[in-house]
Amino acid sequence: MEKLIIVGGGIGGLALAAGLKKLGMEVPVLEAAAEIRPVGAGIVLAHNAQLALQHLGVYDTLKPRGMRIEQGTIRDNHGQQLSQSIALAGDHYWLCIHRGHLHQGLMEHLSPDQVKLDARVIRAEVLEDRVVLHGTNGQTWTAEHVIAFDGIHSAVRKAVAPSTPTRYAGYTCWRGIVHDWQPDSLREAKEFTEVWGRGRRFGIVPIGENKTYWFSTLNGPQDDPNFAQFKNKELQEVFREFYEPVQESIARTKPEHIFWNDILDIPPPTQLAYGRVILAGDAGHATTPNMGQGAGMALEDAATLAPLFKEALDWNTMGQQYEKLRLERTRWITRNSWTFGRVGQWQNPLAAGLRNKLMRAAPASASQKPLKKLASVNFGT
Repeated sequence: MEKLIIVGGGIGGLALAAGLKKLGMEVPVLEAAAEIRPVGAGIVLAHNAQLALQHLGVYDTLKPRGMRIEQGTIRDNHGQQLSQSIALAGDHYWLCIHRGHLHQGLMEHLSPDQVKLDARVIRAEVLEDRVVLHGTNGQTWTAEHVIAFDGIHSAVRKAVAPSTPTRYAGYTCWRGIVHDWQPDSLREAKEFTEVWGRGRRFGIVPIGENKTYWFSTLNGPQDDPNFAQFKNKELQEVFREFYEPVQESIARTKPEHIFWNDILDIPPPTQLAYGRVILAGDAGHATTPNMGQGAGMALEDAATLAPLFKEALDWNTMGQQYEKLRLERTRWITRNSWTFGRVGQWQNPLAAGLRNKLMRAAPASASQKPLKKLASVNFGT
C-alpha cells in the first residue's frame, strides 16, 4: 500500500509530483492516457501560475519553451480596441506555451517510471484505513491518502462528493494550433488579442517556436453533435464578420489540429478536503477559461500542497490548511470567470453594443485590478 497516490497526470498532478520529488518524495501518479504526447492546444500562464512553478522549483526549465507576452487586448469584430491589459512592472508578464511542451517539461523532473500510464481510475472506495482505486482493466491501487487532479469529471470526487454538479456555460469552444506562423502585429507587440462579437469570441495567442494558439466560442446547446464536425470551412463561416487575422488563423490551421469541447465548470465549492482524499485542480474547483486560470489554479494548488508535506503535518491538519488557503481564492476565480464569460457572450445587439461602449470608456485601471489580485497569491509559506 502506498502512503500517497496522485490521480491525474495533467498539469496540476505532474506539478505536484515534481514539487514533492524536489522534497525527496517520489509519489506515483496515475494517468489515464496510454502515452504522454505533445498534443493539445496552447496555454497562457499568468504571473501567478509562473510564481507557482517557481515555488515548486521547476520554472527555469519551462520558461524557455514559451513566449513572453506583455499585453492583452480585447477588440470588437472590426479589430478596434475595447480594452487593454498591460503586464505589471518587473517580471509580471504572460508566458504563452504549447500545452504539450508544458507537460513534457514537467515530466523531465520525475523518475522514468513515476507516472503510471494507461491507469484510468473509474471508481474510488474511501475506507476507514485506506483508499482503493479501481481501474478500467480490473486494476486496483491502494493508498493511505489520495490527491485527485483527475479533472472536472473526477471519479475520485464522485466517491466523496457525489452530488457535486457540473454546469454548462451556454457556449461551446474550438481551439487550434497554427504551425510556422504568427500575426506580425501581435508578435512585434508581444501581445495576445481576444475579439468579441455577438454570441461569439475569438482569441489569438502567439506561443513559442513560431506557433499561434487560437480559441473560439459560440453560443449554442450542450452536446450538439454538429459542433464536433466543425473544421476550417464551418468556423470561417461562423466568424466571417471578424477582422482578417481571425480568418487567417483558421485558414492556416490543419483540420487535425482543431479541437472541440463544451465549456463547463463546477459551482464554487465549499469543501476540498474529505478525510483521506483532497480534491485539487478541476476535480475540486473547475472554472470556465475566461480568466485563463484553469491551469493557474491547479498550479497554485500544487504549490500550496507541496510545502505542507515539508511541514510534516498530520493529514487532517493538512487538509484544513489547504482549504484555508485555497477555497476563497478559487471561489473568486470561478465566480468572476463565469460572469466575464456571460458578458463576453452577450448576443443581443443592444446589450453587446452597450457592453462595447462601456469597455471603451472604462479607465485603464479597471483592466489592471484583476491582474494585481491574481499576482498576490499566498502559498502559505
